[in-house]
Amino acid sequence: YTTLFRSVYNVFLHPLSRFPGPLLHRASRLAYVYRLIGGTLTLDALEMHQRYGDIVRVAPDELFFAHPDAWSDIHKKTGREMDKAPWFYRPLEQSPRCIVDESHEQHSRLRRQMAPGFSEKSMRDQEPIIRGYVDLLLQRLREKSNDGQPVVISDWFNYTTFDIIGDLVFGEPFECLGSSKYDGWIKSIFESLRPLTIVQA
Repeated sequence: YTTLFRSVYNVFLHPLSRFPGPLLHRASRLAYVYRLIGGTLTLDALEMHQRYGDIVRVAPDELFFAHPDAWSDIHKKTGREMDKAPWFYRPLEQSPRCIVDESHEQHSRLRRQMAPGFSEKSMRDQEPIIRGYVDLLLQRLREKSNDGQPVVISDWFNYTTFDIIGDLVFGEPFECLGSSKYDGWIKSIFESLRPLTIVQA
């Protein structure tokens, strides 16, 4: 009975009950979790916005906004920058913090320290490095296309991105473009995404 009463409360009496959304999403978080684990939540959210408008209730206690003014309007009302949701950005409390899930003060400090690397001058200085990897990408795609086999272009863009990041951050590439495959570290990142999504759900 508790689940039934909670669902009725969520649909009709919850403070967010006036916002539209699919019934199952308004009643319980299960529909949200199902779509999240299935990897379709963002695509489904687009359809929900097309059906229900700029504000969609995707869970009993959660709204998705599609209007360009939403971000600034929400922050004007609260008068401060809101913290990032820990359940989304840091589902495991004991995991070390990074710039993505830091507090606003610490995030600002870290960002100031990193900013010089992203200045226009720094980007121009790094252009030859980036251009070298783009040229290598084109060369490897030409080689691969000569044997008539299809290529997964998203993998090749990832190879290029990770080789550039590796060179700029660590001083050497991950050799994804050279080997035509993901480095072990990168593979582990991709393989951890699904388990992390399940933990988050």
